[in-house]
Amino acid sequence: MNSLFYLLIEIFILLFILLLGIFYVFSLIAAVYSAPYVGSRKRDIQDMLALAQIRPGMKVLELGSGKGSLCVLSGQKGACALGLEINPVLVVYSKMLSLMHGAGRRARFKWVNFWKFKLPADTEVVYLYLLPEYMSRVWYKLERELKPGTRVISNGFVFKNQKICQKQGNASLYIL
Repeated sequence: MNSLFYLLIEIFILLFILLLGIFYVFSLIAAVYSAPYVGSRKRDIQDMLALAQIRPGMKVLELGSGKGSLCVLSGQKGACALGLEINPVLVVYSKMLSLMHGAGRRARFKWVNFWKFKLPADTEVVYLYLLPEYMSRVWYKLERELKPGTRVISNGFVFKNQKICQKQGNASLYIL
């Protein structure tokens, strides 16, 4: 009995180390493609939601959704939210968070590199928190793939040469 207990503990520890390793490998990959995972502060999340003006049925997209808080909260308000995340550990976490907080089918998450993903053209709101060196490239992608009038909300970093329509805390609102 004792040896079975220790075997289970060893298996649990190995699985934990494996999961942690996967998380860090994909965090490094994310750092190369857009930004490493850095969670947004609660105040910043609330500011971004306020700028989004979410209404039931809206189509919301989050690029680099991390743990999925913005998608879950938008889903709770009745939006159809899609989070795109390159880290599979964060995608699984986001899906669990969505179920636990009642967003269910209104907040979905995909394990994908958003640079290689065709964005849904009917998107009405885009959330992002990327590093400054990727901002102009992502603006170009948004302009090519989304319709004019789409609300783009950035946490922390600004789009150079684009007019900020509204600012609240660290969040900036742009209109495509």
